[in-house]
Parts: sequence; structure tokens; C-alpha cells
Amino acid sequence: KIGIPFLADVQPYFCIIDYADSLQYKEQGQWNYSTAQAYGPNSRYSYLHQSPPASASFSAKVKRSGIYNIEEIVPTTVNSSKNAIYVLSIAGVSIDTFYVDQNYDSGNWITIGRSFIPANVTVELKVIDSGENTPNVVLRADAVMFSIVKEVTNVNNFDNQTLPKEFVLDQNYPNPFNPSTTISYSLPKDEYTTLIIYDVLGREVKTLLSDFQKAGTYRIHFTASELASGIYFYKLAAGNFISTKKMILLK
Repeated sequence: KIGIPFLADVQPYFCIIDYADSLQYKEQGQWNYSTAQAYGPNSRYSYLHQSPPASASFSAKVKRSGIYNIEEIVPTTVNSSKNAIYVLSIAGVSIDTFYVDQNYDSGNWITIGRSFIPANVTVELKVIDSGENTPNVVLRADAVMFSIVKEVTNVNNFDNQTLPKEFVLDQNYPNPFNPSTTISYSLPKDEYTTLIIYDVLGREVKTLLSDFQKAGTYRIHFTASELASGIYFYKLAAGNFISTKKMILLK
């Protein structure tokens, strides 16, 4: 037998949707082609302050359930929206909203958020003109990417063998849920930590955690049998880190 040495660059699973994917990309409002390029040979742009506001959506089904970085790319630009709205939806339900300066580090992939995404369920990222006054003139669309951070085949597979590098509050899973869901989060250092559920009026519904915790990755199971269907929010506070996400209870 003869051994043949070789190098392999193994990339984590990712899914890219380009504006040229006609089955996965849709527009609302008046859009135009631009020769400016980032991911492909050209891109799309729309003038701000249309009525109704212009928007473009990228949709896909990922092959693996897990925690994903939500990323976007537009061509190098200085005249794009400084506060574009990106709405993440899973199975037709709005999960999270991100506000993005499209000029910041344009021409490169930018991570705008992180969320749990289940396999074989339609996930959509829509970019929308926020309608805010700005000296800039266009909204841009080129490509988006869902890049897996940690594959999750079972919500109990988290461990603390490798300490996290940053504070992270993940999207609860499943979401929408009935009546139980799991909230996962990461602490890169020891901190006094609270995790609290709120209703849409900002009233505290339940305190899930109020304790000092060591650095690591944690999960908390939340059962909402006594709550009515609707939108709720959960807020993680650890030291100076504060993050809030939306979850939906459907009975």
C-alpha cells in the first residue's frame, strides 16, 4: 500500500442564497440592477422612501438543525441605508429583527445575529427600508448566508468542555412552542446572571434564573402551561451583557 499525503480544508455547514436564485429570492417595490458586486457579478438596489417601503426576501431550508450565524453581504458602498431592517422568520413566524448599517464593512460577509434554525423548515431573511431620514439614498440586496455554529440534534447535547469566547443568548427552541421550550446561553466568564420572561407589555412573567454562574454553556427548560398564547420576551443579564429575544407560545 502507498500512502498519499493530502490536506483537507473542512468548512462548517453553510447555506448561501443569492438574489439570482429566482425561487428563493423575492422583491417588493421597484428594484434595479447594479454593476457593483460582492458575492456575484452584480447586485440589486432600490431607492429609499418608496411607499410602501421596498423590501427583498431570501428564503431557504437548511439541512442541519443548529445554532447559526445570520450573515449578509452587499457591495462596497457609502450611499446605502444606515439603518436597514433585517427580519428573520422561521416557518412564517417572525423570530428576530436586526438593524444594520449597510455601509459598515461593506463588500464583506457581516454577521448580524445568531439564532437556532431547525432543519427542513423554511427560514426567511427579509431586508426592509426602515423609512428613517438619512442622507443616503439606496437599500441594497446581494446575498445572505446561514452559517452553522453548533449542530444541535438534541437540545441536551451542550457541554462545557470548551469555554465560550463571548456572551451569547440563543433563540429558544422550539419556537413557536407549546407548552415547553429550551433557552440556551453562553458565558465566557463567571458572572451573576438573571434570565427573566416578560409579556408584550413589559411585565415580568417569571424569573427562570437569578444566581452566580461560572463560565460555560447553559440551557434552561421553560414550561408555559399556565400562560396564554401570545408573544413573550426573555432577557438575559450577565455583568454588563444584556440581550433580549422574542418567543411565541401557540396553544
